Amino acid sequence: MKCLPYLLVLSIQTYSLSQTLAPDLWYNGKVVLENKDTLHGLIKYDMLDLLQVTRNSRSEIFPAEKIVYFEISDPAAKRSRQFYSMPFIKKGHFKKPVFFELISNGKITLLARERIETITYSQSTNSIPPKIHRVLRSHYYLLEDKDIKKISDKPDKLLKLMEDQSDHVQLFVKTNKLSLDHKYDLKQVIDYYNSLF
Repeated sequence: MKCLPYLLVLSIQTYSLSQTLAPDLWYNGKVVLENKDTLHGLIKYDMLDLLQVTRNSRSEIFPAEKIVYFEISDPAAKRSRQFYSMPFIKKGHFKKPVFFELISNGKITLLARERIETITYSQSTNSIPPKIHRVLRSHYYLLEDKDIKKISDKPDKLLKLMEDQSDHVQLFVKTNKLSLDHKYDLKQVIDYYNSLF
């Protein structure tokens, strides 16, 4: 019976590690390749900028270099999501095509990249192992004159870019009870700001 609490904690820890996150799932969608071919089928994307497409019982994997654009229908987010392959410096000094999700397009064009992060929650006693959770975090980027710039991981920094309309935007956020920490709330805010121009 002394083993029961440890087994319970172990099963919680295993469950937390095996959470199903967006990049682990298959979505209905379409892909436009660099050669202008359009593929329809089940799509799975990953953090290494690879895209897997399954159609007619056949599966193919494409790197970001071979893709212009892909779109997925995300039932969890209850929306269609669009991703573009765009050159970006990840490491070193060379640009390489990577996938960016288009959040909003206009005076402010906001892009996002997702990353799976592991969070460890320590227990109050040493006899219980820590809980480990995988979480999906969005990191935000601005597209300005064909150049992609990473912005702070704190989306509220975007409000500084809206100084000319800050009163309207803050009222919109308050009226609609939006949180800048939630990607699709942030999309509503940027879409609203863009609509003012």
